[in-house]
Amino acid sequence: MKKRLIYVFFPIVTLAFILIDQIAKILIKNSNSDIISTTSVHIHPQLNAEGVEAAARISDFLNIDIHVVLIVRALFYIFIFVLFILAYVGFHVFIFWGCQKKTYKTLNFWIISIATAALLCSFLADELFWGGSLDWICITWLGNHSAVSHHVTSYHYTFDIKDIYLFIAMILTIVRGYLFLYTYQKSTPDEKKQFSGRLKHPIQNIKDVIRYYKGEEREELSHERKNQN
Repeated sequence: MKKRLIYVFFPIVTLAFILIDQIAKILIKNSNSDIISTTSVHIHPQLNAEGVEAAARISDFLNIDIHVVLIVRALFYIFIFVLFILAYVGFHVFIFWGCQKKTYKTLNFWIISIATAALLCSFLADELFWGGSLDWICITWLGNHSAVSHHVTSYHYTFDIKDIYLFIAMILTIVRGYLFLYTYQKSTPDEKKQFSGRLKHPIQNIKDVIRYYKGEEREELSHERKNQN
């Protein structure tokens, strides 16, 4: 039941994150906000259209609609993201199958939801609806003062909510990687020996994983692989 709830809540939560980012941009765009400040966090809308401009060059070269280029590119990045998730899940299963180990499903859920929202905002919503990334959160700070020209250098860094999503997803991914290592380190010596055997015999281990998740002699397989190692 809980697994089914995850499938239900995932698109809802992901869509909510996307809407927060896009609605904020609609409000900023319609308000014509352009608050200039010397040293603060302030609103300063700025369209970053480098990705769309690159897609336009490809569109001209191939003589196809730019929207097709944008959608195909978005699908490519989504495909890469899905492969990354599958690779991580596959490696986790490859090592820990048959063991009673905490999988941190809640943390995994938030990582995938936030990262997916950031990806869809960046490569679909922003480029299709805005013509690029509408960055509007600006941090400004002063640099060194020139004694000759009496000029103070001002630095600006502009981002949007989806960039915050990306940052949070990266931090949570690092935390999840640490928990993976923590789970391994907290394993018993016998379990570590078992994990080592799985790495030494990957093909046989994959066959055992398939048999295990098909429900074929689960307990027998677990004891069998443990005795072999």
